[in-house]
Amino acid sequence: MSWLLTNEARWKPTPARLTWARKIISACGGTDEDVAQWVDYHHAVSDFVAHGGTLPKPPGDAEKATAEEVAAEIRHYLGAVIDVLGRTMAWLPDPDIDANFEQRMVTAWDEIPERRVDGGPSFGFRDTRQGDVSWNRAVEEVAVAVVLADAGYGKTWLLRHHGRQLARSALAALESGAPVDELVLPLFTHAAELAAHWAAGKAPSNAVLGAAMLPLRESGFTLDARLRDYLEDRLLGEQSGVHVLVDAWDEVFDDDHREAARQAVRWLHGLVVHPGGPRLVLASRPTGYSDPFGVADADGDLEYSAPRYFELGVLAETQVRHLWRAWFRYRGQPLPEQRLLPAIAPRSPLRRFVHVPLIAAFCAWVAEEETVAQTRSELYRQVLGRFLSRQWKPGSTPSGSPHQDPAHRGQLHRALMELAWHMAAGGSTWRRHCARGLRDDPGGR
Repeated sequence: MSWLLTNEARWKPTPARLTWARKIISACGGTDEDVAQWVDYHHAVSDFVAHGGTLPKPPGDAEKATAEEVAAEIRHYLGAVIDVLGRTMAWLPDPDIDANFEQRMVTAWDEIPERRVDGGPSFGFRDTRQGDVSWNRAVEEVAVAVVLADAGYGKTWLLRHHGRQLARSALAALESGAPVDELVLPLFTHAAELAAHWAAGKAPSNAVLGAAMLPLRESGFTLDARLRDYLEDRLLGEQSGVHVLVDAWDEVFDDDHREAARQAVRWLHGLVVHPGGPRLVLASRPTGYSDPFGVADADGDLEYSAPRYFELGVLAETQVRHLWRAWFRYRGQPLPEQRLLPAIAPRSPLRRFVHVPLIAAFCAWVAEEETVAQTRSELYRQVLGRFLSRQWKPGSTPSGSPHQDPAHRGQLHRALMELAWHMAAGGSTWRRHCARGLRDDPGGR
């Protein structure tokens, strides 16, 4: 209720917002009478402000820090974002995504891309297209963006790199003396974390901020009260300048949490009502994507900014070769062209799939020790063998048993999860080779 009386009162009254207010009041144990009183209050405040009235500041506002006073905290926050969003998986040679990041092309859609007759998406793993416009240009003026691509196409890296660019630009502007209220600030969160915070019954803005701060704990960052107040004001303000980036929408599996995630995204969608409001970017695999933006008015039209959908394209061949060169340069090894060429040979069945970033990375990893196979199923067998043998770095094997060492066990689990997500989007060709790899593993790991 305190959230409704402080933040909701700033909003222009719309039917959808009143609907959400009713839901929140009911969820807090309020009665129909409480709802009616709040609706009357909401309209009275709006009319008062519309006729030139000024609302008194709520208790405690005098103690809030000014924007200038939180500049140091903002600088610390942006540094943590740049650090955490740049980290890579342990099996990759470079610890920072910039070392091997390739700019991406996308194809834009006004509506969710149509499905094929067989029920599959009209785009995806078997339709390896490069895209027709750069991501940076495509998303420049878009208020609500949805990035759709299969596992392994680099959605997370794209979203992390985008958030990093925003953080770096904001940090550079801050160092140049720009007012902190004019900074464009990123909030990056995993959809599952956003759902968990929302389902916990927190105030909407607190749920979004709590989920966005969780990854930053890896760098030791903690959100203090002054910065929380500032970020909340920016998120809810009419000239927000906040970009909320929600990754892995398709990885919310619990039904209750999926509903919580939908409510959270719809709430964020409701903030995107004017040019200076927050921007929202959502990333998901097409399989498992459910549209959370179906909030319509009485005429059946979307009440807020319509989402723009983007199909993430694959890498060009020059980018694949650049990725391989950078990989082995970072390893301090010469490029093993003879081991890699079979994968990209003109008649290779793997050739078109090498343009998928994860497949290209798998080829480089396998080529550190053996010649890359020419089919996806054989490549998966090679990769699975390396994961199961825990060969994280060339010439070295981690000490200790993965069954006893939580760090090694977690490292193996994360890597296999990434491989599993990719395989799930790749059809059935890999299954028999996975079974063979597990049978042949002498340790039964």
